[in-house]
Amino acid sequence: LSWLGRGDEEEEEEAAEVKIVCVGVMRTGLKTLQRALRSLGYSNIYSQEDVLTGFEEWSDVLSGSADHNVAFRKLFRGCEVVMGMPTFCFWEQICQMYPKALVILTVRDEDDWWASVKNAWSLMEKDMPGAPLRHGSAMRCFEQWLVPSYHKYCETMRFAWNSTLGVHALESSSLNEVIARNSYKQHNTCIEAILESQRRSDGKPRLLVYNVKSGWDPLCGFLKKDVPDVEFPACLDTDYFGSSLEVLGGTVQEMLLPDSSLGAKIRRELRWGLLKAFFALAVVLTMVCGVLLSRSVEISFSAVGLAYLFLVLVAWNVCSVMQNLVLKVPVLVVVPTALKSLLIAGALDVCFVLYDVLKELLVTQDMVAAPVLTLASRVGAILCGFLFVLMADGGFVLKAPITAVAAFAFTNEASSWAGYELLKYTSFPIYVMAKSVKIIPSMMMGRMVNGCRYSAGQYFQ
Repeated sequence: LSWLGRGDEEEEEEAAEVKIVCVGVMRTGLKTLQRALRSLGYSNIYSQEDVLTGFEEWSDVLSGSADHNVAFRKLFRGCEVVMGMPTFCFWEQICQMYPKALVILTVRDEDDWWASVKNAWSLMEKDMPGAPLRHGSAMRCFEQWLVPSYHKYCETMRFAWNSTLGVHALESSSLNEVIARNSYKQHNTCIEAILESQRRSDGKPRLLVYNVKSGWDPLCGFLKKDVPDVEFPACLDTDYFGSSLEVLGGTVQEMLLPDSSLGAKIRRELRWGLLKAFFALAVVLTMVCGVLLSRSVEISFSAVGLAYLFLVLVAWNVCSVMQNLVLKVPVLVVVPTALKSLLIAGALDVCFVLYDVLKELLVTQDMVAAPVLTLASRVGAILCGFLFVLMADGGFVLKAPITAVAAFAFTNEASSWAGYELLKYTSFPIYVMAKSVKIIPSMMMGRMVNGCRYSAGQYFQ
């Protein structure tokens, strides 16, 4: 009975083994082939999208901390087809693991391949889901420290790109055409040289060199499948990180949603990373205070307390903003979006502080009249806005009613005028605190006029 049981297990394991290994590199029609294989009944396909759920195993394989055979068994368990990045980087090991699997090498005209790769590479500059792959070494160290899971996924994808296009393909400002073309030809030549002589049990070749433009006949003949009654999938020429995410259904889109398991893990790591940054700043502040005290520099304990309070408030607000932010953006752009938001917020704060400091000097030292300051600042704002409208693509449309704009402008001018007058009698820090406190009456006015609702925590914040 035990012998029979082992036989059943072996049969089940053999049935669950990979049947097809697609070893073509990126931009050779892999997504078109994937759609064709699904039409032929191969539903369990491991492709690039599955890296989102298996990046931990891939990271262990790349770092050499795990046996690649064990990792591949886990990654490809239950899959009939293996294809896409980064699997084509390990084609030889995968083919050795599954000696009965058929092998398909997707190819295309070399000039067309180079044009497609170059276009996909250039789109990373503006196509946000792929843009993080081109981060420099400093940014990679930062993302590794801040969000390890995100870093592992990006490193897996970077490895696949660099293996195909050159070691520094993503970091350089331009692609080396000679290196990329040689890599493409060497990959295909090596596969053909090693697998060309291998045969199946029926004596037919194990390898099919396939161009998706050839259609159903060579593919179905190789797989011993009847040609389906449906038309062969159109050859896709998609943006690598843009519309291609919509081609294959909802699997990728679900992983990109902020409420996915990967999204929750990245948010959790991001919060811990921000907390570590806060403690690091607190340690630096403590060390600075210690150095000053050791040199007999007098330090007001109230000033130190205010500095720590400032750090706490900044950390609290950053965490609050990041928590709301990462619930509204895809997982793969959490880190770039978070960093951009922090940099923009910091730059705005610096601009506002410098603006108010200069304003205080004009009012208290140069004795410039408040109406003159108000008029000058508004004229400058109008000129900058006019230049922006001229440079903006598609022009600018004022969507708010003119009455609402006029009411806002009047109240804003009155507030600015009062602020300039206030600087004649109070210091700049008190003036800034007064401007901050005016948020509360603004919230109350919003509730009375527009029916806006705010929580107690928002009022306290």
